[in-house]
Amino acid sequence: SYFGGRRPADGRIDWSQPAVKIHDLARGVAPPYPGAYTQVRGKILRILGTRILPRPPTADHVPSLFIRDGRCYAACVNDTALEILAMEMDGAPLTADAFAGSFGSEPVFPETAAQ
Repeated sequence: SYFGGRRPADGRIDWSQPAVKIHDLARGVAPPYPGAYTQVRGKILRILGTRILPRPPTADHVPSLFIRDGRCYAACVNDTALEILAMEMDGAPLTADAFAGSFGSEPVFPETAAQ
């Protein structure tokens, strides 16, 4: 049997999913495919590498992206979380410090399909 090729839309992150599903998506559509992505304040943020956290850091809002101790995290549903190991915005690598410089130190909320 045959399956059609991947499209960029296949990488859109569904933030109603727990961390393991988002991690699997990020791995499944990693380069050379277009990568997993979300929109934050109108900007496309590609998530290129993640790690599932055994004990998630606390977050006031789910889903949210936030910086703590120089690292970027994603708070996901069901009290799960990811550490974001690699990401990019506008085609350039984005560090945790650059993320904070672009979006501030407060948690940011990725846009969901329902928004």
